[in-house]
Amino acid sequence: MMKTAEQAAKRIAAANQKSNQYVGYCGTEADEILKSLTEDISEEHIYWSGDDLLILDYEDGAGEMWGPFIDSSGSDWSQRANRLINMVPDRTVLYGFYGHENIRAIEWMKSLGAELKGEEVILKASCFMPEKTEGAIKINILSDQEFNEFERLHNQVFPETYYNAETILKRTNPNRPLLAAVNAGQLAGYIYAESDPEFGEASVEYLAVNEAARGKGAGYALLRAAMQKLFEEQQTKEISLCVSKTNQTAIRLYQRAGFYIDKELLYFKKV
Repeated sequence: MMKTAEQAAKRIAAANQKSNQYVGYCGTEADEILKSLTEDISEEHIYWSGDDLLILDYEDGAGEMWGPFIDSSGSDWSQRANRLINMVPDRTVLYGFYGHENIRAIEWMKSLGAELKGEEVILKASCFMPEKTEGAIKINILSDQEFNEFERLHNQVFPETYYNAETILKRTNPNRPLLAAVNAGQLAGYIYAESDPEFGEASVEYLAVNEAARGKGAGYALLRAAMQKLFEEQQTKEISLCVSKTNQTAIRLYQRAGFYIDKELLYFKKV
């Protein structure tokens, strides 16, 4: 009997609430997972083997792996995971993103010859506390006149990323603010965030500051402005972001702004 998207969402939500099964590409709430499954994932990339599950967020020959989700603490875990991955289209470039306590998935990726691309930290914030110094640096919605500078900075800081500058601009709306820090008529930095009002959640997708403006408060001001807009105007309940574990300067900045470390993850690529 064919399993449903609802069953897959419940399966993922239950597993992802356990630190030793956590997969970074999907959340822990069944209704949010179901929305992603029905809106963003093709049915042909939902793979079941009994109750074992693997999902690919697939595009242009590459896929982010949701899973494998396997209820087993025995030695057959890798064998069952291999059974799932054998259902994936040939020559698919695979990406895995696993909580650091998900040892079975991490060791399995290593056994497949996957490359560890980095260690990441997820930080979250659940409130905004105004500060007396707010407003010392001018923050505004990115204007048309600032687009070329924004595009240059975006390409410089994020040369290989999922959204280019034009895509970000097209996606921008009240729920997806693109803010700019301007100093002496020049773009000092920008921040782009996306929120989902249905679930009261948001994520910071990009934050970048010009090299000449670093260390002068632009990054902090951008982050605080985005937090204020999301929490106060969009009624967001929680904001998350992801940053390299090695970028301790950025992590300290986020913590100073009110974020806390939620999870540590390992990022893999298998060609």
